[in-house]
Amino acid sequence: MIFEYGEYVYVLEGDIDDYIDGYHCWFRVRIERYIDEWEAALKAARHIIKQKYSDRRC
Repeated sequence: MIFEYGEYVYVLEGDIDDYIDGYHCWFRVRIERYIDEWEAALKAARHIIKQKYSDRRC
């Protein structure tokens, strides 16, 4: 689960089938950092895709 609350984005990890123990790991990061890291990840992914398909002609 990922949600924003206040100045932070919270990321909770767990097993959806485990209703007893719930989330086994969680962390929070400042919103600005979360957005910056996602933008960097998307930029890297776009670069990889562009390289992979640059030789194809459609």
